Amino acid sequence: RPVRKHVATINALNPGIEYYFQVSSSDGTTLSTLACSFATTNSIAGTLVFGMTNAWKFTTNNLDDVNWKTLNYNDSDWFGPSNGCLAIENRNLGESLYPPINTYLPPLPAMTVGILGTFFSTYYFRTPFLFSGSTAGVSLTFSNYIDDGAIFYLNGAELARIRVAAAPTPVYFTNNATGKPCSGDPVITCPDLFTISGSLLNNLVQGTNVVAVEVHNISGGVTSQDILFGSALLA
Repeated sequence: RPVRKHVATINALNPGIEYYFQVSSSDGTTLSTLACSFATTNSIAGTLVFGMTNAWKFTTNNLDDVNWKTLNYNDSDWFGPSNGCLAIENRNLGESLYPPINTYLPPLPAMTVGILGTFFSTYYFRTPFLFSGSTAGVSLTFSNYIDDGAIFYLNGAELARIRVAAAPTPVYFTNNATGKPCSGDPVITCPDLFTISGSLLNNLVQGTNVVAVEVHNISGGVTSQDILFGSALLA
């Protein structure tokens, strides 16, 4: 049966080695191949900063002219904190392929737009975390479930964009995501991963830090009737 993605687990790899492999795919008649490679790093120590069920504060207000991403922004009037994943979804929550939903997000009142089921095009999230020790050689890896696109910030500085207009293009409350997750919906076998290090961590401070995320729907909630966000952080 043709599928869009496969997952392979490879054990007994050595650190600091470049590995080469070939992917072969056949439709029963034609064989297609692709040569690939990847490199392992030297052994590193990792610390889970927060997991996928981490609590986030969130709001549906239009924050286009508000500096909501900074460490000292007052989010006391936001919803939460509530545990991830946070979502609007109409799927069966027992489906094991999908990440579990712990918090339902508020929908836009139908009378506002005249379309039943339509909700906000953008949702904003904030969570604090503690950091101590030297920042030398530190990297932060974010593992995320996002439906559909997002921008991540650390203490006000932009870190990464996922399926939204590329930097430095401004992204506003009404702007839509530019694509969907790899399977059309976020599934547990296909997280959105990115790692930051070096100058991108100049804003990382001793003590309390804040990760801020804006999540955008692909159609502004008009034809795409779901949104989901969850994130875990490893230092």
